Amino acid sequence: MSLFLYLEQFDFRFPGPGGVRVLRRQRDYLVVFEHTKNRKYATLYEVAATLMAAVILLLVLFGFVVRPVSVSGRSMNPTLASGDWLLISQSTAFPERGDIVVVSDTAEVHEPIIKRVIAVAGDTIDIDYEAGAVYVNGEQISEPYILNKMKKPLNSSLLKLPLTVPEGCVFVMGDNRNISLDSRFSDVGIIDVREIQGRAVGRIFPVGNWSIY
Repeated sequence: MSLFLYLEQFDFRFPGPGGVRVLRRQRDYLVVFEHTKNRKYATLYEVAATLMAAVILLLVLFGFVVRPVSVSGRSMNPTLASGDWLLISQSTAFPERGDIVVVSDTAEVHEPIIKRVIAVAGDTIDIDYEAGAVYVNGEQISEPYILNKMKKPLNSSLLKLPLTVPEGCVFVMGDNRNISLDSRFSDVGIIDVREIQGRAVGRIFPVGNWSIY
């Protein structure tokens, strides 16, 4: 802008044919140059501001709303496979039956696990291993997501059923029941909802396979 003002201030008009036209061409050129430079800086500023806003939004989302987690192991087959990446919602105040959740800590397994909520606070759960059936509040639940018919584990740490889930807790199991270490065993037990890191909302990898419910 300073170059433009300088030429305006010293706008000499020399006598003779063509003199004014030459000066105007110089002035027009400098004005175009100055506007081009300003537009370039404005574009760079807009790009930088957009990138900064996107970074802040991602930090807020991943810090307080959602975040990605990876799946390790086969206990949630066929719904989830080892190596899958999920997006989980960190709003977990009221988990519901059927929710897939990430649990940060259990009675004996001190590492995150991914399981499905089968019963919530106040529910009475029972399992008929001979029939491979799960009962919640006296009614058999439909489980189209499990890999194979459930067999009675040989593990001696099985919890005694039926039991009623305490307030503020949930009962979870893996979809691949015959290899899953879950709430049926004292090693994991009933899950305090405060230990739930989040509820899975979808699969972000492999790409194109979002649905998990």
